[in-house]
Parts: sequence; C-alpha cells; structure tokens
Amino acid sequence: MLWFTSAALAGYGDPVDGLPTYADRETFFWTNVVRADPEALRDEYPCNFNGFQSSEKTPKPLLRMDSGLNAAASYHSNDMRDDHYFSHDSNDGTSWDARIRRFYNEGSALGENIAQGYADPYSAVVEGWMCSSGHRSNIMSSTYNELGTGVAGNYYTQDFARGNVPTRGMGIGLHQPEQPQGQAALAVDFDAEVVPDEIYVVVAGERFDLDLVQGTEQRGIYRTTVPGGSGCRPYYFVAKAGAYTETWPQDGSYGWGNCAWDDPSARWLDEQAPLPTPPGDTGDTGLSSTVDDTGLVGTDTVDTDPAATTPDGDVPATGAPAGCGCASTGSAGAWWWPGWLLLGLRRRRA
Repeated sequence: MLWFTSAALAGYGDPVDGLPTYADRETFFWTNVVRADPEALRDEYPCNFNGFQSSEKTPKPLLRMDSGLNAAASYHSNDMRDDHYFSHDSNDGTSWDARIRRFYNEGSALGENIAQGYADPYSAVVEGWMCSSGHRSNIMSSTYNELGTGVAGNYYTQDFARGNVPTRGMGIGLHQPEQPQGQAALAVDFDAEVVPDEIYVVVAGERFDLDLVQGTEQRGIYRTTVPGGSGCRPYYFVAKAGAYTETWPQDGSYGWGNCAWDDPSARWLDEQAPLPTPPGDTGDTGLSSTVDDTGLVGTDTVDTDPAATTPDGDVPATGAPAGCGCASTGSAGAWWWPGWLLLGLRRRRA
C-alpha cells in the first residue's frame, strides 16, 4: 500500500493557492494533538475533563488534510470576518453544507465547528471547542478522517469529512513561534501501524532528530527544538520505516525568515534541501519516496458507504452542525505550547 496519494495540484501537505496559512496549520495541528491523547491536556482545559464522554477521553485516529476542505473553511472564516456575522450558514443564505460542497465533492459525512474571539488557534481548539460538548463531539468523532481549517483574524472554522484519505504516517507539522528568534520548536504528528525507525526534521539542510512527547510511538506527537537562526530557514519532516521514507510536506518546505517564498501566503518553498553527505557515505540522502505494497499501512481506514450521511450525533438530521459556534473574548496571545510538549512556558489566562 502506498504511503502517498498526490492531489491533482499538489502533494500531501503542499499548499494550494496560499492555503493552508500558518494559522490554518496551527489550528489543524492542535486538533490532532487532542485526538492523539486528549487526557494529556486535561489540566489545560478550562472545563472538567471528567465531564467528557468516555469516547471523548480516548485517543482517535489522526485526521488528514484535504485542500478542498481547507478552501471551504478559509472561505467561511474570511466571509464571516468581512461581512461581520457569526453563523454556520453564509450571509447570502447558502447553507453550511452546500458551501462546503462547492469546494469538496467527496466523502459520505460532513461536520463543522466555528469560533470567534479567541486570541490564537490553541485557545480556539483547547479552551473553546474542547470545552463545548457539540464541538468536542466533532473533534473527537471516529466518523471523520479528513479536516480542513481556516483562520481569518479571530474567526476560526473547522470543516470535517469522511472520505478517501492518503495512507501515510505524518499528517501535519508545525514550527513555533511563527517568527522564531533565539529558539524554535518543531513538532509533527505520526499515526501508522508501525513504529518509525527514524523521524526527524531538516531545517536549512541540517538534521534534528525528534522525540516522542505525547501519545504512543505509533500514534503520537514528536518534537524537537532548534536555534531560531537568521536568514531563510525552510524545513520539512522525514519519517522512515524499513526501506521506506516519507516527507511532510510531500514536495517542498515551509519555513520562517527572509526566504524568497514561492508561495508567500503559505511561506512555502517548492524544494527540499538535501542533507549534507557525511564523509565516506554513498551520497544517499535518505529522501527516496520509493514505495510498494509492503510500505506503511496507516490506521485511518475508510468506509465509503454512501448511506452514512448522518454520523452519530455529529451532523443531526436537521442539517445543523452540532453545537453552533463558539465565541469568546479570548486569552492573552503570548507564544505558548504546553511544557510537556515544548519549552515549559506557562500560559496566562485573561
């Protein structure tokens, strides 16, 4: 089974028309963090973890990105910001599901979460949606295997679906803070039926190995910290299992600094810097994408039953997404990732 399934316009994780932006990727990343191990953040939720449903306390297969869902979510967040409204249905009367179908014509189930007023994607996901039963039900649902995210100012949209997902280990990677100075943290999720032999990030041609910080080796979050550096700092992640290698993003690099971006909105370079060849090495940089039917088998299996249009409680028969939107005055917008995940800084709550 193949590790990769390329979209028509881009490889997996590669941007399409400027999407996903950095904020979009951050929203997606935190969604998979809570799915990988929701209990790991129990002290960070401003609500009682014991009040979650039992199914919402257990890890779920990690979601995979879809460019059509990204476009649908981004369109809606920008539309709400520009027209000053807050609703699942568009201001012109288009229903939420009809709007998604303008961008995404696959899948047998749809769901949506929206939020407004949060200072950053972490707050929207962890402090907002995860502490609202209807939104948490969408995030922790086993029905969905795809996600698109869109952020415009302090408007946030998650669009969920069940469709034909690529079978691969890594779903989403991220660096923080957005513009690092002294130090940068980089993390990637991993979800497959095998344990990776190697998992690392290449930053400006230099390799940094990642450590597991949440979940299990087969379904968890891996991270490292690197010097923030100056100049152009592109990066991509690499996972290896046996003779097989996967990169995220598939074809190019995200990054920070003063790069001559091929896609400035996504901060994207359409290339991946090779690793330096050690003395005496054969020159193999380990970036081969050779695959065959014995490659990694992902855990995100798909049931494409066309009758499954109403997932369990996630999209009620009325067509309204469970729990309509989430609004907040927000929290302090300082850079923060939980100490167990990155640098040990604590968040201030307003």
